[in-house]
Amino acid sequence: MDRPLVPPPAMAPDHRQRAGTQLQGRWLLLARGAWLAIAALCLGFFAAGVPAVFAGLQRLNPPAQVDSGQLPPASAHVLQDLGLSLSSYAAYGIALDIVLATVYTAVAALIVWRIAADRFALFVALALLTFGTATYPYPLYALAEAHPAWWPPVAALNFLGSASFGVFLFVFPDGRFV
Repeated sequence: MDRPLVPPPAMAPDHRQRAGTQLQGRWLLLARGAWLAIAALCLGFFAAGVPAVFAGLQRLNPPAQVDSGQLPPASAHVLQDLGLSLSSYAAYGIALDIVLATVYTAVAALIVWRIAADRFALFVALALLTFGTATYPYPLYALAEAHPAWWPPVAALNFLGSASFGVFLFVFPDGRFV
């Protein structure tokens, strides 16, 4: 039995569109350098803010203040009844922030390491990195509260993280608004 000749499959439209999204040469080096600079800034500010958060979580929150993760006096009594100290509460809160930032940063670094030549992949990595280290966790805000001169770069990283993650949610998975 003879098999009919089947023409080779045409290139999928998605592959043709993705072919123009690859960075090369100087643009690739510039994009990777910018990503690394922003990563260093986010992670440096995050690490610098951890001691301020730890100190802040060990103080009780007056009822009239905005919630910053600090416990009100009534909750502190419950914590003591459970046999836990404010230091253990602060360590738990810091550990959660560090785990969250580590997961977001690890996924972003994996994306950059594996497919850094794709513009959309670099954007996704930037969105994950800035959201996980500069937007959601509290250490950058605590750093800016402890040292007011850091408010402008912290606010810029917060805006970058919020905006890029919002755009990421609209353009995922193929990089186009739908």
